[in-house]
Amino acid sequence: MVGQFLTYLEYNKNCSKKTIITYKLSLECLRNYWVNIDNPEAIKLREILLFEQEYRKKGFTAKSTNVKISALRSYLKYCSEVQDLNTMNYYKIAILKAPDKEIWFFYDEERKAILNIVENGYWLTRELRLRNKLIVNILFRTWMRVDELCNLKAKDFREDFQFIGKGSKLRWGYVSPDILKLAKKYIEIRSYKSEYLIASSQWDHGKLTTQAIRFLLNQISKKVWFHINPHKFRHTFATLLLRVQDSDIYSVAKLLGHKSIETTQKYLWYNNQHLKKLVNSIEL
Repeated sequence: MVGQFLTYLEYNKNCSKKTIITYKLSLECLRNYWVNIDNPEAIKLREILLFEQEYRKKGFTAKSTNVKISALRSYLKYCSEVQDLNTMNYYKIAILKAPDKEIWFFYDEERKAILNIVENGYWLTRELRLRNKLIVNILFRTWMRVDELCNLKAKDFREDFQFIGKGSKLRWGYVSPDILKLAKKYIEIRSYKSEYLIASSQWDHGKLTTQAIRFLLNQISKKVWFHINPHKFRHTFATLLLRVQDSDIYSVAKLLGHKSIETTQKYLWYNNQHLKKLVNSIEL
């Protein structure tokens, strides 16, 4: 039944490979904790509660536990609604209360430090220097994730463009003329042809891997006083966008692809800190 469920996710729900792997591993984890995954009609609430207790005792967070619970809820919903099995009501399985996720972002001085390093990478060839500068600027000034940037084709990159985002959803992106000019210059001087905007210099000249971009960011981290997490670029973009005079939370939510503005509201914390800093700077 699990195999049929995973096939359903791939071909009927068009879930990403990453999502399918997460569901598969989550159900395997539940099976190891006595939840009868192979006989969904026999799954009882007490088994799930026991799993939550034992899993948390081993030091796993509520967030990690909820990943498994969400997979189980989706599995039971599939068994009930698609396979017409007599399973327990999946909505009886509660999601654990987890602490709010803290939003990490780059402060103004940190952004300047990162941009300064990619601008003055004198030890690199001009081609690599331009490539690194383009990567960092796109991450800072758009809401693209690292894997979305790696998959972007050169022919698709223009002032307003479409790309495949999280959950295999088609999204719109917008870039400024100076970023387009930087991309054009990089493509013109690189010593090979590739269909991808950010290409690998290896023999096949395919797309640059996410691991390669993470390696680049780790190298930059060694030259500054703070850690560089790839997703902090997206958080930084959101917080900066909310500081723009005419921006509104609904527009930012749409750009970021958030289903609910409650997710976007987390970024308002930074702007409250910014306002507090402005108030504290007043001298009488």
